Amino acid sequence: MIFKKGYFMIGIGGIGMSAIATHLVENGAQVWGYDREKSKLTEKLAALGAEIIYDDRVEALPEAARKKSIEIIYTAAIPKNHPQWCFYQKQGNPMQKRAAFLGKLSNQTHS
Repeated sequence: MIFKKGYFMIGIGGIGMSAIATHLVENGAQVWGYDREKSKLTEKLAALGAEIIYDDRVEALPEAARKKSIEIIYTAAIPKNHPQWCFYQKQGNPMQKRAAFLGKLSNQTHS
């Protein structure tokens, strides 16, 4: 099943990204994420078990979230020169925008 792996979400604090993250965590996925600022949404995600960081440096990434098997979901607002985005792209992680992942998620949920 799609939810039995790890996901790192760049821009996890937005309303759309946080909803996806909540769904993933509630369905057994391990979720990490980055956002610029702490908010009620990121605090809720952390309480559910997601690990949230507020530092965009690659060095700030949790060790477990640095694996090539981690799938990356990012918001379109993230610039392509974002340090974590660049790290994951160079490493060869599967990466997709929030909208594409949401479409995939909807297809699997309603199939």
